[in-house]
Amino acid sequence: MAITIQSSPTAFSSAHDALYHVVTSSNVANSNFKYVFDLSIGGNLVSTIKAFPDSGGYGIFDASPIVRNYFDSGFNPNTSTVLQNASTGLFCNYTIAYGEEYGGVTYPNLTTISTYYGWNYSADPFGNTLGDYANKFVTSRDKTNLEVISGEKLFMTYMNTAGTGVMASIQKITSNGTNDGSASVGATLSTSNTLLLDLSPTAINTYLGSSFITSTTYGYQVTVGSDTITITQVVAPKWTPMLITFLNQYGGYETFGFRLLSRQQKKFNRSTYKVNEFVRSGSNMINKSGANVFYGGVQSFAGVVDYSYLVVSDYLNVKDYNVGSQLLASPEAYLHLNGSYYPIVMRVTDWAEKNLTSDKNFNYELTFDLSIKQAIQYR
Repeated sequence: MAITIQSSPTAFSSAHDALYHVVTSSNVANSNFKYVFDLSIGGNLVSTIKAFPDSGGYGIFDASPIVRNYFDSGFNPNTSTVLQNASTGLFCNYTIAYGEEYGGVTYPNLTTISTYYGWNYSADPFGNTLGDYANKFVTSRDKTNLEVISGEKLFMTYMNTAGTGVMASIQKITSNGTNDGSASVGATLSTSNTLLLDLSPTAINTYLGSSFITSTTYGYQVTVGSDTITITQVVAPKWTPMLITFLNQYGGYETFGFRLLSRQQKKFNRSTYKVNEFVRSGSNMINKSGANVFYGGVQSFAGVVDYSYLVVSDYLNVKDYNVGSQLLASPEAYLHLNGSYYPIVMRVTDWAEKNLTSDKNFNYELTFDLSIKQAIQYR
């Protein structure tokens, strides 16, 4: 066999980094030699790349720019129960058939076709990978300290690497953290790898088919597989809570609540034109109508309203505050308003770490723009 695979991406390699494939061939000395990489996704050939060998005779191919094109939004909350969407949104699997070309002839698929995975997360410089969340909820926040208000949504992504049927076990708890009665287990959620879940009381009750979580329930624990999230029910504050669901660093969706303060702001952008201030009426020039409405001057003929928001969270621990950096960097974030999810763009571009010893209690303040704009009436 002429082709030898020297190296390929390691497990849980991010497709937003490089996905290098390195091969060699015993025929590299032939005239006009090229390595041939046939990349397929979903069983369909999507790209054929031909590359000359480098100075050492190696064939090098980075699959990441192609694989990234096949990622799509996995935020599709379309049910009333716990499981909102089951997909493979955390990764894109692809195959490569390695071949070569020389003497004007192409020799494809000279090795066993291998399957690889490009994962949809942002690899940081510190070695944190999506593999840390295998068969867990995909979040780096404090999973013992989530809050929800009755009627809210609480989205979270679970990574079902095992690909087995998983269920959710719900255990009510008291204010001192002890169990309140026995746990209730629902039906199998899915065998898919990426599970978008709604962990709100309403969704859980629909999932269990009963009013298991009531207004008097202090809190509850949701266990999927062997991973557990603890959620406390809280009362609505004097300000309207603002919820944002965003794609976090590790490719999972999660909901972050801002409950301390929220303010809506509007910016008005107008287009204007100049009109003559006098018009002829019979033999006279007049500057206002019989109803005393003045003519002319600078008038607006079109405009757009830009909506922005200032939101402030309640006081946070360090772990939850640090999630704010992922929110700022997120390429996909939605504001919950009136049962709909509005795309937003962050205004803030800087984030500073907090330290409990020096900073004591702190909250998180954020400003962002609504992506949907309002057109003012055209004149």
